Amino acid sequence: MTITEKMDKALAEQALVLKDKSDSIELPVFNAEIDELLNRKLSRRCYRIIKHLMTSNGCTTQELNRVCSAANISDVTSGNRTRLLSIGMKVTCMMIKQKNQFNEPVNVGSWWLEVIDREHLIKAINERKEEISKK
Repeated sequence: MTITEKMDKALAEQALVLKDKSDSIELPVFNAEIDELLNRKLSRRCYRIIKHLMTSNGCTTQELNRVCSAANISDVTSGNRTRLLSIGMKVTCMMIKQKNQFNEPVNVGSWWLEVIDREHLIKAINERKEEISKK
């Protein structure tokens, strides 16, 4: 296991501990309905980020950059903040102090997705189902 992989694993574990301590509601299972809703509501880059966060249960900035091809995650998610809030979701980042391979201090972002209003999410899914059924 490389140093980067070790850091990613440690950060993911820390993010899970932090997430478990939060007051957020459990994420729904990623399925076709959620996929359709996210794809319709969010920009392409934000869609990829949210999909990855839902299926990975949180990750580092480095992993999101690599997997989602989104260079500035903060800009992408903040640009979609209103849309995310409208479906009861929020992206959270916490900076975690680590040491790099040269034993120098670095801050690494740890990202995860929270459902802050399950009613909004359910309503948005149902509205999207109705839109599809009317076509």
